[in-house]
Amino acid sequence: MSVLLDVNAISKRFGGLLAVDNATFTVEARSITSLIGPNGAGKTTAFNIVSGFLPTDSGAITFRGERIERLPPHQIVLRGMSRTFQDPRVFAEMTVMENVVVGMRLKGENPLWALLRGHDVDAQWAKARERAEGILKNVGLIDRAHEKASALSFGEQRFLSIARALVSEPEIVLLDEPTVGLDRGSFGKLV
Repeated sequence: MSVLLDVNAISKRFGGLLAVDNATFTVEARSITSLIGPNGAGKTTAFNIVSGFLPTDSGAITFRGERIERLPPHQIVLRGMSRTFQDPRVFAEMTVMENVVVGMRLKGENPLWALLRGHDVDAQWAKARERAEGILKNVGLIDRAHEKASALSFGEQRFLSIARALVSEPEIVLLDEPTVGLDRGSFGKLV
């Protein structure tokens, strides 16, 4: 297998607190890799650095052979990486379907261009809805597709955030605490 993500000696300080200290790991293509440690060990901070939400103080991050440690999150998403957060971060007033379809928007469509293109956009939206429906079926939320995301339980919102991360067909998905708030029966849906 080839290396998809190479994280080399990243560090991050918050004042006097060293949150990540020379973390180094690789993720092979088509593999599952876990970042394990106790609460406060810096796992979320490492994810925030890798996904561009925080700058690293030192070290290098290479994704698909390209250095990304200075790129903003939207640029990293466009290159094929998505992530979830510890809290689901759904768009509460949007429907479940809209929450998932918006994940496809992250592929880089310029909103003004989308408005001007007319019928081509209709075809793209149809494809987006079809893909979103498939993912919602997989996470058990298809029957709730037209409800507002705020009506979902915490666990269902967790599945919704995972669906949104998957809809853009990323090459890598960073799942930050994906099972928090899920009971044993719900966890079975993830595997």
